[in-house]
Amino acid sequence: MKRVIITGGSGYVGGAIARELAAHDWEVHVLSSRGAQPCDVRDETSVQSAVARIAAMGPVHAVIHAAASPLERTTLTNVSPDSFDTAVAVAARGAYLLARAVAS
Repeated sequence: MKRVIITGGSGYVGGAIARELAAHDWEVHVLSSRGAQPCDVRDETSVQSAVARIAAMGPVHAVIHAAASPLERTTLTNVSPDSFDTAVAVAARGAYLLARAVAS
């Protein structure tokens, strides 16, 4: 069985990906700020720890970064700079930290 890590798997897109892969016999591990395997993709220690727990079970065959950005639910005219920084951290930093954790 192949193993996959998905960030944002409790959201709309990530959830759809997780369900599809599970239906095709993948062992799906969802990292989410509000899921069964909590992980803050903006925090290197949180990502490293989550990936290490999963990798201890065996090889990871795929990694999908689908964590949602809070900006997807609003317009730029009413977004604060702090909210924008959070969205960038989830998208860019989250992808970077996840790739870095899996590569090690």
